[in-house]
Amino acid sequence: MHTARRSQLLAASLLALAGCATTYDRNSLGWGDGYREQRLAADLWLVRAQANGFTRESFALDMATYRAAELAREAGFAYLQLIDTDTEDNSDTLGDLSAMAGVRVEVKARGVNDRDAPIVCEMRAPQTCRTLSVEETMRTLGPRLRVRPPPPPAR
Repeated sequence: MHTARRSQLLAASLLALAGCATTYDRNSLGWGDGYREQRLAADLWLVRAQANGFTRESFALDMATYRAAELAREAGFAYLQLIDTDTEDNSDTLGDLSAMAGVRVEVKARGVNDRDAPIVCEMRAPQTCRTLSVEETMRTLGPRLRVRPPPPPAR
């Protein structure tokens, strides 16, 4: 196949996929776009999220952080400590298909009820560890992820 024809087919395929931006959703298969989590302790989670290149750059981080806030909220915590993050940009690995590769993010988060609880930071830059309000995180990131507002927490 000629190079020009191959480029046209690739461009047409990418345009068709442009409507395939990542949405906030569980990734139960372990590959592809979406989030999945692993509970490490009663108050500690590892959340992995992947977003393709058709989605804004920070979508995967927002998705992982939002899911961590949901998990903390479900477990009865008012605050979320971000204790480690790791980002992997895979867009260079697929060349012309880089839009399909996107970004993978891993967030390690702990639920706490005291805003001033000490953080056991595992990040290379300790100043990036922080404590977030679960409700404020969900209220801020929900619209960016196009997530419906959650019901109020059970009391």
